[in-house]
Amino acid sequence: MNPETTPTIDRRRLVTTLGLPLMIALGASLYLVAVRSRLPIEVATHWNGDGVADGFTSRDTLPWLAAVLSLVSGLPITLIALVASTSPLMPRWLSGLGGGIVAFVAAIFLFTAQAQLDTEEIIEFPGWVIGLATVAGLAVTALGAVLTPPPESLPATTDPAPADALRHPLAEGATAVWTGRTPFGMAMVIATLLTTMLFLVLAAFTSWWMLAMLLVLALVLIGSTSFAVTAGPAGVRVAGIFGFPRVTVPLAEITAAEAGTIRAMQFGGWGYKINLAGDSAVITQSGSALVLHRTDGKRFLVSLDRPEQPAALLSTLMDRRA
Repeated sequence: MNPETTPTIDRRRLVTTLGLPLMIALGASLYLVAVRSRLPIEVATHWNGDGVADGFTSRDTLPWLAAVLSLVSGLPITLIALVASTSPLMPRWLSGLGGGIVAFVAAIFLFTAQAQLDTEEIIEFPGWVIGLATVAGLAVTALGAVLTPPPESLPATTDPAPADALRHPLAEGATAVWTGRTPFGMAMVIATLLTTMLFLVLAAFTSWWMLAMLLVLALVLIGSTSFAVTAGPAGVRVAGIFGFPRVTVPLAEITAAEAGTIRAMQFGGWGYKINLAGDSAVITQSGSALVLHRTDGKRFLVSLDRPEQPAALLSTLMDRRA
């Protein structure tokens, strides 16, 4: 087999993943410093469900509060993206997501402050702020994806499957493709149902922007309750209900395929995950899983009820490439 490779973080990825959030937070803070004299002495920064201001911040403190809260909000995703940036399976949009979250939070501070320029009146929460902040967050996430270079391809291998691997018998000249779905995980299903119920209950009592955020969360959860899995001559492809997230592992980058087990808590939960060791997984429930060993020494795991079937087919296809 090919020796393990140790990818390094690309400089452009580092700038996009870490530099973009820092620049956005700094820019927002500098703007609030520049307009400080035009703001009320106490700036409204929090509103209740009825849109009435119930929290205020000194205009001297506001620039620092905006910078700190926006950075802290994007920090978890930024750290995950930095850790996972050496993985060829990391989606490019993840590099920009931390900056997108920072932009969303910073935009809320900027737009609400903008609405309070040159006035001492206590304003109601302007609902349009959430819409514009969401657009800003999505735009920065997309910018990060564009600026991030595609991950380096792993070294290809033409080695056969390990001698002790299960094989699927195929006639000479014949080929096959295995298709299936990950099992519906009860944790994700329950989370989806609870979120949907909360959306319906709050529909008559809350503002549209809170409902929009709940709707997006519900769609994300629904899309991650089950994934389509395809294994064949091209390798393995895994895609969510809406076609996203999507993960592809080419056959040339697989050194072994086997049936194994997976525990959601080992990866920090359900969905598409990358752990600190560089292993990645699509998890809908703990239990049996298809385990792919890649040419960089890392693994890709996906929840499946009968992983022996695609593992045996992949082993046969690996023998043929040799």
